[in-house]
Amino acid sequence: LFALLFALSVFSLPSSANQSNGTSAVQFVDVSAAVGLAVIDPGPVTDWAAYGPGIAWGDYDDDGDLDLFVTARFDQLGLESEEALPEGSTQAAIDAAVAENSVGRTHLMRNDGGVFTDVSEEAGVLIHNSSAIGASWADYDGDGDIDLYLSNFGFANFENVSAGTEGADNIMFRNNGDGTFTDVTALAKIGNPGHSSGGIWADYDHDGDLDLYSLNAGIVDERDFQIRTETNILYRNEGDSNGDGVPEFSDQTIEAGRVSGQDLNPSEDYIPAIGAEVTIHGAAPAGPSAQVIIQNEFGLSGAGTGISWAGIWFDYNNDGWEDLFIASDFGVSPLYHNNGDGTFDIVTAEVGMTQPGTGMGVHAADYDGDGDFDLCQTNFGPNFVWKNDG
Repeated sequence: LFALLFALSVFSLPSSANQSNGTSAVQFVDVSAAVGLAVIDPGPVTDWAAYGPGIAWGDYDDDGDLDLFVTARFDQLGLESEEALPEGSTQAAIDAAVAENSVGRTHLMRNDGGVFTDVSEEAGVLIHNSSAIGASWADYDGDGDIDLYLSNFGFANFENVSAGTEGADNIMFRNNGDGTFTDVTALAKIGNPGHSSGGIWADYDHDGDLDLYSLNAGIVDERDFQIRTETNILYRNEGDSNGDGVPEFSDQTIEAGRVSGQDLNPSEDYIPAIGAEVTIHGAAPAGPSAQVIIQNEFGLSGAGTGISWAGIWFDYNNDGWEDLFIASDFGVSPLYHNNGDGTFDIVTAEVGMTQPGTGMGVHAADYDGDGDFDLCQTNFGPNFVWKNDG
């Protein structure tokens, strides 16, 4: 099961002064049921191939407490839905189960003083047939409240996939300031119709508004060990140029210089490029400690693999500009240096980060307190901690 967590910020909290014999006196208590978050999306039991829900915290109603958005859970290839049926099930029963579990639903859980209420429908963000993996909050229009961006995976027709036809458009929900949201995706030109996994925001060009790097995961067939890669998209916020109240975004992926997570060239009309079929090898199923063997040097360049699961903007060299790291599956995860002029250079090898992995997540923090950001990358297997030696 892929547990995908998309966070907005890094919080640095003071350590507790309550220590006893070197052991913290702090205890954690499971209050999931008491606060209304125990089971919000019932469905079939899934194990390792299906996609679990992502979460994002944010105070969308500006009442001083944090609310929670939960994305869909679904079996994108139908593998687990088929395996869960009794032996001898008819093809009709198999097809029905696969169709039912191929999508999930979204949930906006409002924090009502420590107890959560599902307000998805009244807020206008309930999607029943959803393949949203990732969610991120950001005040993209600079009006003082946070807006919601959903990253949709779409469908995984591995045998017959072409650019833009099997993924699903992402959704930009503008916060109306009254507890409701409006879909402004088309007006903002920020759809990304690929197999998206997440979106990360930063003012990478320092013009005063938030830009978006939209990640695409491509397609991974865990049963047959086949993958198809996919480009990511860098969207620059151009502001509200036509006076309709919605900022427009432009695709800067090519202009910025291969900020796509791999070597494919994206198109100029917001459609990510799909790569050729690639074979990987490893023990099936891919357990928590499984290591894959990459065929024909795939994914070993510093540009990344094109199977992007998470990313982070952070200033690794303290030059005042946000750089970009992409946690990539089946190979090397790339680091892009922000040149400060709208372009990026791949510096993965230069900084010594060429260890191949199966990147699932990433976060940055100054764990050793020396004044620069270090990096932790999670994998299906041993995790990586990259210490920044300045």
